[in-house]
Order: sequence, then structure tokens, then C-alpha cells
Amino acid sequence: MSERLSIHYILNQIKLSLLRVLLIAVAGLLLPPLAAYGGEIRGTASLPSERSGFRPISPFARSRTTSVNIKSANTIIVYLEESPGLTRGNPPAIQPVMDQKNYSIVPHLLTIVAGTTVRFPNSDDVFHNLFSLSAAKKFDLGRYPNGVSKEVRFEKAGDIRIYCDIHPTMSGVILVVPNKFHTTANEAGEFELSDVPAGTYTICGWHELYPKTGTSVKVPETGTVEVRLQFDLP
Repeated sequence: MSERLSIHYILNQIKLSLLRVLLIAVAGLLLPPLAAYGGEIRGTASLPSERSGFRPISPFARSRTTSVNIKSANTIIVYLEESPGLTRGNPPAIQPVMDQKNYSIVPHLLTIVAGTTVRFPNSDDVFHNLFSLSAAKKFDLGRYPNGVSKEVRFEKAGDIRIYCDIHPTMSGVILVVPNKFHTTANEAGEFELSDVPAGTYTICGWHELYPKTGTSVKVPETGTVEVRLQFDLP
């Protein structure tokens, strides 16, 4: 008798579970779709019409220039200034790397979120010595050979200009942004930021050769807002 009751109880539990699944499925069909997480910012960023791609990039004693073509719209970084509700997001799945390769810093420009640690390997068969005197982060990695790698953690937002103490033609920039809402413009200067929480923010455009530009933007709960950023000559 007890065995029959146990089987009957189990069958009833299976029926109840199936009924719950059916009710959840029906509710999902009847309920309206959830709203998007946030709004979207779309826009364009424009560079001044006259500027050489080559210029001295260091105030230090020796003359330092770069042969990297940085006068293009796809070297414009667009990001939202620090604001309550805008989080740093999860750490990058792959640790960012700035390599020393063929007497160059690769990549020349690296954008990271505050709190990120960057690895600096030396892939050349000569010694290098990367350093920065930038206000956002001062460091000196010292001289080290091929196959050795060092790390630096960047906590403060800002741009960090990096040079090699041994080879004056080597230069690079790390732009540390305050949160995960950042992107790189395309060749036409177009950009977009998605899933931005509703609110009013300052959106900034950054380029290595020009003063930072920015404007206020009010992001709706859903939908798109258009902005335009214009860089001026120094």
C-alpha cells in the first residue's frame, strides 16, 4: 500500500512541475517584451582641417618625434566622464599588452578602464626602458632584455605618454577612461555607445594631437540621442 502511495505522490509532483512550466511559458507569451537596458548615443567627431601628422611629442631634453600616422578619425576615443551609476564593468578577459617590437611601442595607442593592469613585454633583441612622467601615472620600468615582461596598474583616469629612455623615436599613449562606456570612432568619425543608463552626462572626445573636447548629453531610457564633437587646434 505504501509503495502505491509513493508512486502516486511522485506522479502528482511530475504533473505539478509540468503545469508550472506551462504557466511560465504562457505568461512569457502574454507579457510585453522588457524595455532595453538604456539609451544609445550616436554621433560624429571632427578633426581640424589643417594639421601635420608629425610633431614633437615630448617636452623632454632630447628631440622626440613619431612616425606613426595618428592624424586620422579612427584614432579618436569617445567616452563618458565619471558619473554615479556608470560602472567600470568587468575586468578584461584578456590582459592588455603594450609590446616593444621592432623599435616601436605596439600598439601606439591603448585605451583601458581605470583599475586595469597592463603588461609590457620586450620582444626586441635589445634592451628597452619605458617610462612616463604623466600626471595620471608616473613610472619607470628600467632596462630589461628580450623575453622579460613587466606590469603596471593604472588607477587614475587620464592620458599617459610613454617613451623609451634609450630609443627616442619610440612613443606610445595609454588613455585611461573612468568607466566601460567608451569607443573608438571609425574612419568617418562616427561612433556609438549602447546600453547607457538614462541620465545626463558629459561625453568627451580625445585625440593625441588636439585638446580634449566635450559636451553635455541627456540619454533617454530608450531610444537614441545624437551628438557632435568638434576638435580645435591647440
